Amino acid sequence: MQLGEAYYSAIAGVRVKGHSRSASKKLSTFLLHWCERNRPPHDDGNVRFALTHEEIAQVIGTSRETVTRLLSEFKKKGLIQLRNSNLVLMNRAALESSAAS
Repeated sequence: MQLGEAYYSAIAGVRVKGHSRSASKKLSTFLLHWCERNRPPHDDGNVRFALTHEEIAQVIGTSRETVTRLLSEFKKKGLIQLRNSNLVLMNRAALESSAAS
């Protein structure tokens, strides 16, 4: 299972790096893909998110500090909520807009 998740993360990283320029776009795209891939069957909006900021940074090709700063910005803007190891997309449309622009 862990090998499958690592493989998916690597593929997602290649996809993110190839399509996005800014770190914000890369992180938005990564979060959207992660939620899509790991959505529970009952889809209550909570997705298990056990990656560290360093692991996310490695996947999207940026620094850990940048990931930390951007996640804080996304929380302040009300786009996401991180509780323990659960990720909730509070405003999917705005996050999609951030990934696309």
